[in-house]
Amino acid sequence: MGLGFSYIGSDVAWRLFLGLQHVPPIVMAAFVPFLPESPRFLIMKGRYEEALDILKKLHSGSTVADGDDDFYIREFNQIKAQHELEVREKVGFMTIIRRPSYRMRMFIVVFQFAFAMFTGIIPLQNYQVILYQYLGVTNKMALVMVGVWGTIGTIFCIIGALTFDKLGRRKSLMGSLWVQFLASIAMVICKFQSLLIS
Repeated sequence: MGLGFSYIGSDVAWRLFLGLQHVPPIVMAAFVPFLPESPRFLIMKGRYEEALDILKKLHSGSTVADGDDDFYIREFNQIKAQHELEVREKVGFMTIIRRPSYRMRMFIVVFQFAFAMFTGIIPLQNYQVILYQYLGVTNKMALVMVGVWGTIGTIFCIIGALTFDKLGRRKSLMGSLWVQFLASIAMVICKFQSLLIS
């Protein structure tokens, strides 16, 4: 899109580019009323029949085809039992802080998110055109490279989503970290070579 809109030589380019970002949220907002309520939320509010009906509808295709007709009932009972346990033990934010096992899970999630941001993904996304120009890549080619970067990122996110459950969390995370680590080393080597040549 960036490459395509670069051929429009007026303010319409950036106005239309920003305006198109309103389309997906509007479509999502239009379909929100048709989404089923969360079964867990309904159970928390004591609306058990509604929760059971939604779980039955959610699993009507896959589990019935597998010959597991009462899967949704077992899931309902599991969610209900979990909620009752949390109410009985008064699980809240302070419980997460006090219990070592909960605290470790929280730190894993927080640190993984933080260190994912420390890889520089946001500055690279926002300033990669400037980076490419600094490396001597022309304007149009820089936009092409941004498009390739975004497309490859989207493709690998889809592949990751499809293979995540098959590979497991640890292998997926370690594999992606090693690929990113090696790619970063390759970029640094290329940058030093370009500086030596110039």
